[in-house]
Amino acid sequence: AVNTSRMTTDSRFLQKSTNGGKDFVGTGPTINQLSGQITGVILDPCVEGTVYVMSYSRVFRSKDDGATWERISGFSGSPQELWIDPKDSRHLILAADKGLSESTDAGENWTSTETRRAGTGTSALVVEPGVKPVVFAASTAGIFRSADMGKTWQPSHHGIKETQVTALCTVPSAPGTVFAGLMMNAVYKTTTGAATAVRWEQLPVFYTCTSIADIKADTRKPYRVIALEGGG
Repeated sequence: AVNTSRMTTDSRFLQKSTNGGKDFVGTGPTINQLSGQITGVILDPCVEGTVYVMSYSRVFRSKDDGATWERISGFSGSPQELWIDPKDSRHLILAADKGLSESTDAGENWTSTETRRAGTGTSALVVEPGVKPVVFAASTAGIFRSADMGKTWQPSHHGIKETQVTALCTVPSAPGTVFAGLMMNAVYKTTTGAATAVRWEQLPVFYTCTSIADIKADTRKPYRVIALEGGG
């Protein structure tokens, strides 16, 4: 039987299930190590058992499914969103309050670009992989696109009516396709993510809550997209 793990955040505590959510056990960095509540949990898509945890000021990595943890450092600013390349998990891009940081050796060394976007915070981050990766990052001012690893940013929310983006998702089986979930305002899609001028179209309402909390594309089944509702 395949042993799968699901991790959830709850303030300063992390819990893990190895039986599909029937039971959970505590794991993760200690409260003193975190120095703030957990803000993100990211599973390595290539290496089973490797997990990253973010707090407001720190990033930790476990290579043994949460049994032990090591702190990742060397990036610039307070971490907000972490992207792991689905084809090469040594390639990481971290969005922080001072800009982007990129690592090609699983977080051992980082190259930082300290160019800030309009707005505050990073509520979502996705990357279109390629020879020149295209980064999409959302702040309180909308969605922005960078083709030079954060040195310059262009507004990329033409057609979107709101700015509070809760989720961004690329589709590995369909390059250029990006989904965006928005608070109080449905889901948008573009198929021109690789182009300089990106146009978004709103999808028909398919959910019953007031927002989309997260969107994921199933890498095992092309064109299957899963949306997590939220907001009550």
